[in-house]
Amino acid sequence: MDTNTIKNELEAKAYAKITVSPSNLSFKSTASSKTIKVTCSDSSWTVGGGNDWCTITKVSNTSAKVSVKANTSEALV
Repeated sequence: MDTNTIKNELEAKAYAKITVSPSNLSFKSTASSKTIKVTCSDSSWTVGGGNDWCTITKVSNTSAKVSVKANTSEALV
């Protein structure tokens, strides 16, 4: 095995390929949650980020849950 082959294999392992479905979510102004399908070449994927009104949590190696709080603002944008 030559050096370029080894380098290419190591680079391929360094980056996990991930897709989510659906790629867009819409929520009404009420609190709710939706599950998304996750396909990832690395089953040890994690989620991060979020804020006080929207969170995402890993449910399994193939799904995550997006939860939103109710929008109680009078001026809905």
